[in-house]
Amino acid sequence: MNYAPNPIFGHPFSFQASKMKQLHGNSSRFVRELTPEEKADISKRVKSTDRNIRDRSKVIELSSAGFSIPQIMEELRRCRNYVLGWIDRFNNKKNKIKLNYRLYVILDCWSAHTTSKLKEKLNEHAITLLFLPTNASWLNDVERVFSDVERNILANSDEPDSEHLQNRITNYLHAEYPKKI
Repeated sequence: MNYAPNPIFGHPFSFQASKMKQLHGNSSRFVRELTPEEKADISKRVKSTDRNIRDRSKVIELSSAGFSIPQIMEELRRCRNYVLGWIDRFNNKKNKIKLNYRLYVILDCWSAHTTSKLKEKLNEHAITLLFLPTNASWLNDVERVFSDVERNILANSDEPDSEHLQNRITNYLHAEYPKKI
């Protein structure tokens, strides 16, 4: 990414962290001095197709270039807490910061799981949804349990009321799946 020279420091990468802190005051924070390896790693991650990895890396890169928190917020369209959080995490890490973690969640294709709003919200938090095939209920453990309950409890059930049926289902589940329930 090409950055315009910072009017205070000239070229974006020619700066002193102490000068930045003096000019911007205590309300702004900047990342610590980057090692050459960290600069190379960050410049690779800035080109990532994953928005979360790219934005985290840009926060570090822009901060190290002397950009203020409001400038970074505007550039990335992220909130103040997001920017400050990643700057603090980077500064507090003794070892290399992990900028590329993701959580993968496997679930079925229930309509509530497939809304675009949900996908957008989860993507902001580095969570990726992986969907089971539509006609593959046998891959879903919950469907297997439901099938067992239906076959062994509900089929030919003559329980007098729903309370008795509920107790019978509960007892069956505790007996058949004691470690999972």
